[in-house]
Order: sequence, then C-alpha cells, then structure tokens
Amino acid sequence: MTAAGAPSGAAVRRAWLALVAALVVLAGLRVAGLLSARTDLVMDEAQYWDWSRALAFGYYSKPPLIGWLIALTGPLCGAGEACVRLPSPILHAATALMIGLAGRSFYDDRTGITAALLYALAPGVAFSARIISTDVPLLFCFATALFAFGRLRAGGSRGDPLLLGLALGFGLLAKYAMVYFLGCALVAAVLDPASRGVVTSRRFVFSVVIGLAIVAPNLLWNLDNGFATFRHTGDNIRGGGFDFDPSDIAGFLAAQFGIIGPFVFAALLVAAVRAVRRTPEPSDRVMLAFSLPILAAVCLVAFAVRAHANWGATALVATVILAAALLRRERPRLVAASLLFGLVAQGVLFAADAAAPRVTLPFLARGDIYRPVLGWPELARRTAALAAEHGVDTVVAANRTDQAELTYYLRDATLSVLAWPGGERPSQHFELTRSLLDRPAPERLLFISACEREADLAAAYLRVTPLAPIVVATGPTTERVHLPYLLEAPRGGVLMPLPGC
Repeated sequence: MTAAGAPSGAAVRRAWLALVAALVVLAGLRVAGLLSARTDLVMDEAQYWDWSRALAFGYYSKPPLIGWLIALTGPLCGAGEACVRLPSPILHAATALMIGLAGRSFYDDRTGITAALLYALAPGVAFSARIISTDVPLLFCFATALFAFGRLRAGGSRGDPLLLGLALGFGLLAKYAMVYFLGCALVAAVLDPASRGVVTSRRFVFSVVIGLAIVAPNLLWNLDNGFATFRHTGDNIRGGGFDFDPSDIAGFLAAQFGIIGPFVFAALLVAAVRAVRRTPEPSDRVMLAFSLPILAAVCLVAFAVRAHANWGATALVATVILAAALLRRERPRLVAASLLFGLVAQGVLFAADAAAPRVTLPFLARGDIYRPVLGWPELARRTAALAAEHGVDTVVAANRTDQAELTYYLRDATLSVLAWPGGERPSQHFELTRSLLDRPAPERLLFISACEREADLAAAYLRVTPLAPIVVATGPTTERVHLPYLLEAPRGGVLMPLPGC
C-alpha cells in the first residue's frame, strides 16, 4: 500500500488480472450453459440467423451488425442454437471489461473493477447472455465509446478519437439507440466543463465523422429500400397507438430494478435526488448525464405508448459505474449483496434452461414460462414429413414467427419457406426477402397457420385441403397447435393479405 492508503501498482495489476480471469471464467460458464440449454431460438434470433446467410448493409427491422456477428461464428461451430447465441456471452464479458476501464478513467481502479463486476452479474445481463439480441453489441459499443470519451476528457491520446468514432459507427450498425450517446454527450457538456472541452473539440468532430462514415452504407441501403428500417423503428415506437397511461412509466421503471439490480438502480435514484439538492462531483455529473436522459426519454415514450423494458439498456453502462462509485464509498455491503443476487439469478437461469421442457410455475395462470422457446423443431419435423408425404417442395407460413422458426429449423431440408404477403408493401423481413409474390405461384404447396384459414385460402387456390392439425408440446401443461393446408391450382391474380388469428 502507498502512504495515502491506495493500493500499490503491483496490487492494481493483480486486481485487473483477477477481474479478467473472472470474466473469462464467467463467459466460459455461460457458453457451457448455452450448450446445456434445452431452449429453441425465439423468432428474433431465428430471423437474425437468416440475416447471417445473406450479408447486407441493412435489414428490414434492424441495422446489420448482429447478422454479421452470427456469420462470424457459423464457420467456427455451425448453425446450432448455442453457436447462434455464442457472441452474446463473449461480448458481455468484453463489455464488462470496457465498463471497468471507463470506471477507472472517470474515478479509480477500484470503482472500475467494481463496476465491471456489477455489470457482469446484473440480472438483465445474466438473462441477455443466454440469447442473441441487438442490445448485446450495442452495449459493448456504448461502453467503449464512454471509455474513449473519458480518456479524451482526461487529455487522451491520438488513438482515442478514432476509438470513439469506431464505437459510435459500429454502435449505430448494432442499433440506432446508439444515437443516445451523442445526446448524452451534449448534456454532459452543459454540466461538466471538462466534457464541454471534449464535445467542442476537433477531436470529437473527427469521431462523429468517423461514426457517420461507418454507418453511411446502412443509410444508403435504407434509401434504396424505402427507409424500411426507419419505418419499422417508428412503427415499433408507436406500437398500438397513443394511450397516455402513466402506469406504463411505473412499469418501465420497475423493470429497471430487475434488469440492473435493485441496489444498483436505487443508487442511481439516490444520486439523482442528491444532484437536485447539491452540485455533484464532476464524474458523478457525467455519469448522470449518460444515464438519466436515456431513462427520461424512454419514460416520455412510455407515457404515450407502451415502452419495452430494454429500451433503456444503454443507461445501464453509466448507471453501474455511478452505482459502483457510490456504493463502494457508502454501502460496500450492498455491492456484495448485488453480486450475490446476480450469482443466484445466474445459477437459477443455468438450471432452468437445462430443464426447460419440464419447468412450470403452478402458481401462475400460464406457468409454462418456456413455451415460446419450445416445440419449434418438432413443428419443423412434422411439417417436413407432411411435405414429403404430399410431394410438395414449398412451405408458406402466415405470420413472421412461423416463417422465422420454420426457416431456421428446416435449414437442412430441401424445402423453400416463403411468406404470405401482408399488404401492398412488405411489413417485415420475410415479406421483403421471400414473399410468395416474388416468384411464380407453385402449383402445390403446404400452408401452415396458427388458426383456421380454409375460407380465406379458397380465394387464392382452387383446391384447399385441410390436413390433420400439428400439435406439439410447449411445456408440461401447454401445447401449440398449427393447422396445415394442402393448396393446389392457384387462381391467379393478386394474393390478398390474410386476417389475423
């Protein structure tokens, strides 16, 4: 120890090496959890896998980075569920390390290491590491950008503006929510003179230019495709329309306690209240600037329409750093409690995923909580058997979930999986890339639906033959029913959208 009570350089290096080792072990355990999990891909994951087979600068609902990541893992380990999800535990470990480095740049080594651990074991991160989603690369890019911003704020080196620009650009290629970083940087510039020096510098302008150059091909892709991703993002925000329900704000904020961890999110709220009463320390101001505006923006959206809990995910980065600084100084036992809470949550998820087909919670009305991720391989197997029995090579599904799941789980079959058109213009990825309208109508095909469609299909095909329902188990007490139809002799003309089930 030094005379001031700070750890020696050797002790600091050992602490960081221990952190890296812990993150590697945790990532390894999470990869093992993916291999032992009995869960199928959800619709979004199956769709992202489909993107990875046709690399592009954009896709209908999201920017392209997630498809590129899955394409990287495919040659290494194949197309199984664990391989599709493999980038998630690896990137979360890397994100934790970047958060640790950012915490060190704004506070000190102890705060950085604590923040890294709080992030790595946050309940929401433990959950997210089991799936592949656009939030995973987004959080890594946001943490990297905050680290680079902190280094620039402290003087920085020549490579920091480039690092910030790369993080901004690839973050936008992960998810457009990366734009929050720029808004938060402006707020930080108002509250903190050192941050103002960064934002008004040529180095920051250079970083923004690099970021725009990286995302430019995606913008051009949108221009060529009717701004499909922007339209989808707007539709996603609007949801079912404006309802102005304050309870949605309460629901969103309550979810953050579970995602970030109850003590961590409470620390952010305490820091926010204190900031009203007295001027916080400069680093605290910056962390508040990179967290509260994001949560406030999503709360405004939640007041008008229903907001998803993960829409404030980028606020998690600065929140865990601020919470680490506050809790380590004032409530160190709550740091230990948060880490223990995260470990328990991680253990429960490991065990539940491995036993997913048998898990049910009898005290819930819909207790088979894994039902969305069970039964899809069996549906695909039964569908392939029906197609072979009736001599057809084309399967058409009515909704995006069925289209995504059948595309993935029939990947080794010699069947074409197509989408029934949903309107004058594509309203989702499969209508854009493999609509039944985009190719000559097959004389015979197998149509899969979640509800009765005979009368609707008769307007498009002369012969519509209902086949025996496909019933698959989705847990100990539930099942999923699909109705297959053999369609023969297309009538010609425009295929009309089908009503919802």
